[in-house]
Amino acid sequence: MFSDKTAQVWALEVIVSITVFIVVFVFVLSLVSFTSRKPLQELQSETVALATAVTNDPVYAFILMGKVDKERFAGLAEMDYEVLKRELGLKNDFCIYIEDAQGNIIPVRYNGKNYTAIGNGSEITIGGAKCGE
Repeated sequence: MFSDKTAQVWALEVIVSITVFIVVFVFVLSLVSFTSRKPLQELQSETVALATAVTNDPVYAFILMGKVDKERFAGLAEMDYEVLKRELGLKNDFCIYIEDAQGNIIPVRYNGKNYTAIGNGSEITIGGAKCGE
């Protein structure tokens, strides 16, 4: 019915098609995997850098000996967000707040004013409220 040449051509086309499919599949998979890991790794490293800054940096640390230094917290909360972000060397937005064991935000009171958070109030919300409000 079929000649040997027709069967060979058909088999070759199937092998080429499967190979092309596998190459495209692996390429797409690697592309998805690459794009999902890099931002996660970047966020993790920025989170560590931010945590280190607020606990150990002589300029930005507001957690001293396990307690919140209210004056420093208020000073950072009042800083221009973009300036603070740049000085901390961060690319991504952030919001720092303090909460109790039940998940309630604890405002820091300093000089008669409540500071709820340090960070980007225009982009980040916490419990329905903008960061820092």
